[in-house]
Formats: sequence, structure tokens, C-alpha cells
Amino acid sequence: MSGPKSGVAKQLRDEEPRALYLHCYGQALNLAAGDAIKRCKHAKDGLDVAFEVSKLLKFSPKRTAKLEKLKEELALDSPGFRVLCLLAGQFVRLI
Repeated sequence: MSGPKSGVAKQLRDEEPRALYLHCYGQALNLAAGDAIKRCKHAKDGLDVAFEVSKLLKFSPKRTAKLEKLKEELALDSPGFRVLCLLAGQFVRLI
């Protein structure tokens, strides 16, 4: 994208010499995090499990209803369960 000879930034600069190229640090961080997770077996396995759990919840209204019922029945003061419910809800919304 930003190649000095034929990248998009070069083509834009040819059209408008005042144009500035700003590198996207968010993309670089995303790529670095992805590479780090690929190299760490525990992190990769944990994300794989979370992804599979989220699929189970997302594609099953019955399981989603059971999770909601479980949230109502159990003490929501338990920090671990509260985090689990929040994560499950986030994964269902993201996927």
C-alpha cells in the first residue's frame, strides 16, 4: 500500500504532492497480536474454545435461553460467572 515506487501512497502523492501518508498503527498492532497468538499454543487453544462456545450459543436459541435462565437462577455476584456471561454475550454479538 505504501510502496515507494508503485504503492497507493505514491500514486496519491503523484496526483497531490501535499498529501501525507499516515501509517495505521492499529493494523500493525492487530498483525503483531495475531502473530503472537499463533505462536502461543495456550492462547490459540483458548481462543479456539471461546470461538466454538460462541458458535454453540449463537446458532442455538435453546442454548441461549438456557444461559439466560442460568444467569437468573445463579448468584450474579460471583465475579467469575459474571465475566463468563459478559464474554458469552460479547462473543454472540461479535460473531
